[in-house]
Amino acid sequence: MLATYRALTGDALEQLRSLPDASVHCCVTSPPYGTLIRYGDGADGVAPERYADWILPILREIARVLVEGGVLALNLNGQGSATYPEAVIVRVGPETQLTLHERVCWVKANAVPVGHRGSRLIPEWEPIWVFRKGPRLAYFGRDAIRRPYAPATVRRAARGNLHRGRRGNHGDQAHPYVRQDKVEFVNPAGRDAANVIWAAPEQSSHWKHPARFPEAIPQFFIQAYCPPGGVVLDPFAGSGTTLAVATRLGRHAIGIELYEQYVRTIHERCRQSHWVFDV
Repeated sequence: MLATYRALTGDALEQLRSLPDASVHCCVTSPPYGTLIRYGDGADGVAPERYADWILPILREIARVLVEGGVLALNLNGQGSATYPEAVIVRVGPETQLTLHERVCWVKANAVPVGHRGSRLIPEWEPIWVFRKGPRLAYFGRDAIRRPYAPATVRRAARGNLHRGRRGNHGDQAHPYVRQDKVEFVNPAGRDAANVIWAAPEQSSHWKHPARFPEAIPQFFIQAYCPPGGVVLDPFAGSGTTLAVATRLGRHAIGIELYEQYVRTIHERCRQSHWVFDV
């Protein structure tokens, strides 16, 4: 089945209200910062003091369109001493149908150096808050997000397997090795994913946008929480990175973007990638 995409132009809250209930498996998004970043023609980011009141209605609509067990991966980051992200997070549970499932740390490997910040540390990581709808996940692609083992671990596993193979068969899917008094198993597909993602910030200037996702971020969450053939949503689509990754991975994608120049960018990106537009 060919993956399709839709790019809706307009306000995120209004456009979300046009989507049917329980129609999205996974939402991966990075809303505007609560700072004066210029996103469009003369428009700025949302003021920190009203940020929570602005975004909570949007999160309620995201919860409505998620299937039972669906996931929202929310990259919500503050700057300096700003606490508006935390003010949002503590209100999500009481004010939506979503439950905090994971906290993931995105480490910005090879981040561009910033200038003098006085007494403040250089920001080289951002939080991604993972919420689920309902008591359990509808889908978890554990094998798709496994990480390779270190070579030393593989060598230890091989030695342990030879040593212990004489005592019994431990199966074809795992190779045991001994560490102190503990037997551990190496899955050929790799080790379980951790809650830290190392991904360099997007450096390319090909698709213009002031705050671009690296593709590794939506790729991780889409593979983890959206089944093949499922639907991925990004209500702050920007230059369309989440949509690009979703369609490449065989998922359908819906993007909402306020500014027409970025919607044009999404369509151009789609045209070059031969995506199928779903009206």
